[in-house]
Amino acid sequence: MHGMFIPTLAFLMGLTGTMLAVEPEAFAEDVPSESDEPLIAKMQDVYDGTQWFQTDFVQTFRVGGGKAKKSKGRVIWLRDEGKGRVRFDYKDPDGNFFCTDGSEMLAYQKTENQHFRSKVEKSEHAAALSFLTGIGKLRENFNFSRERKLEESLEKSGKSKGIAILKATPMAADSAYKSITFFVDSPTGEIRRVRVTREDGENFFDFQGRPKFMKDKKGSPAFSCKAPDGSSEIRGEK
Repeated sequence: MHGMFIPTLAFLMGLTGTMLAVEPEAFAEDVPSESDEPLIAKMQDVYDGTQWFQTDFVQTFRVGGGKAKKSKGRVIWLRDEGKGRVRFDYKDPDGNFFCTDGSEMLAYQKTENQHFRSKVEKSEHAAALSFLTGIGKLRENFNFSRERKLEESLEKSGKSKGIAILKATPMAADSAYKSITFFVDSPTGEIRRVRVTREDGENFFDFQGRPKFMKDKKGSPAFSCKAPDGSSEIRGEK
């Protein structure tokens, strides 16, 4: 079920639209620049100012050199009592879902009728989940570098305009992933695409259309993070 956990950062700070893939490994990594600090601050501000949103998503996951697999569904995120609450409902495979209420995270697999439950603070994805729970700060969890050659390639190919590409490497030595690459709309600080790289594979996560990130709670959706009755439980660390 780990494929469900990987993309947790993707929606947190305002993904909008879809981009065609270009592999970052084909380009040399640039050195971090102080000029990137305002952009990182914009990304943080988008997240900090959002109270809730919901939108459809497409997730593309590849393990090693294997064939890419796609899933899709709908995500809702809302801030409540100082914590972020999120739920991914998958339509393909239908019935699977991942959620966190800010204290625990839960992933349900319909075909096996089982769910995994763990405390957020004990999760191997702690840095990513800190954003889900409303306390995450980019600069406290990641080191950044700018991938300007990849930006130039996308610009020349006509696949993007005004897109800045920032590679975030987690500060935690025991992180579950190697890096997260953010494709960011420079004027707004909204993230259009995220690429998560692990030792065993990679994950792309895209929002469909242009979701609205609401700054007040009016119209926010109902939220539930409970396993279906009768499903068996696999519990992580307490």
